[in-house]
Amino acid sequence: MQIMAKTASDPVRKAIHDLNGEIFLIRGHVELARAQAPDSHIREQLDAIFRHTDQLAEVTKRLRKLREDSAKS
Repeated sequence: MQIMAKTASDPVRKAIHDLNGEIFLIRGHVELARAQAPDSHIREQLDAIFRHTDQLAEVTKRLRKLREDSAKS
């Protein structure tokens, strides 16, 4: 409960949390679609989406670090 209260009281933390949740969902859907993809071209496109979610996850890590650093100041 304490984590939820912290997240709710900090809009940046909540936004980062929400983004991470969306990344998780997108990655799951991509994995499922890739497993059922009928040809390599579609799998390559899904792999590209998956790689972009990795990049987005790195952005959220940088945002989290910026938030933590600014909270220390």
